[in-house]
Order: sequence, then C-alpha cells, then structure tokens
Amino acid sequence: MNWIKVRGDLSDLTETDNLSDILGTDIPTTVGLLVIFWSYADVNTTDGKLDVSKSAIDRRTMKGFSDAMIQVGWLEVAEDCLLLHHSPRGFET
Repeated sequence: MNWIKVRGDLSDLTETDNLSDILGTDIPTTVGLLVIFWSYADVNTTDGKLDVSKSAIDRRTMKGFSDAMIQVGWLEVAEDCLLLHHSPRGFET
C-alpha cells in the first residue's frame, strides 16, 4: 500500500483557491482532486516527469483539471510529457 504526505495547509494555499475558482469546485472537492492527482503522480514519477497526456490526467480527476493545474503553475506541458512544478507534493524538475 502506498502512502502520500499531504500538506496540512493545502486547503489554504492561493493555488488551491485559484484552482477551485478555475474548476468551479469547492475547496474540499479541489483538495480531493489534488490528492487523486498526486497519488497517481506518486506511482508514476520520481522526478516530476509524467509520460501521459492531459486527457489521461483529466480522466482520473475531472475535465479541465490538467489545464487548471497549468494555469496555477503546478503542471507544465513539455515536448513529450507533463512536468510537475512547485507543487506541495514535493516534485521539482
């Protein structure tokens, strides 16, 4: 069984508020989506590089989630992958 560490102040971060606004979700839903996303990332990367499409992320979370993550600065589209940046999950590239 895998475990991930979640920041106690995740619901209070500006990025979480902005993500919630972009997605039109409440904070508890947004935090849940982030936990789902970071749980997936924890299994599929050690260096912040995800070899999947934005739609693969959206299928696990909700439509528009990957674009919203890009807007708040926690995800970047690279040439052949997605990169996690400055996330409270700890992945830095």
